[in-house]
Amino acid sequence: MARTRRTVRLHPDIYERLAIEAARRGENVDDAAERTLRDHLPVSGQTEDVLGSLCRLEALRTKMKPGAGAALLVREGRNDLDRRIA
Repeated sequence: MARTRRTVRLHPDIYERLAIEAARRGENVDDAAERTLRDHLPVSGQTEDVLGSLCRLEALRTKMKPGAGAALLVREGRNDLDRRIA
């Protein structure tokens, strides 16, 4: 895969969210941006956008706060699965 350095301009609030995600993972912002684009950039036929992915990651992390948050999220997922199966 060819690599070319490019400058990408982001809206300040998007950059801030990217910086928060990078800090959470112990990465620098450039590496976080590259990983996010690589992992979430739409492939032909997909309509997923990077900002949408960041929003969903942030929402998931909010639900996964230490303690009861993770257990509640798992319980909600199990209940949802039970409803779909029934």
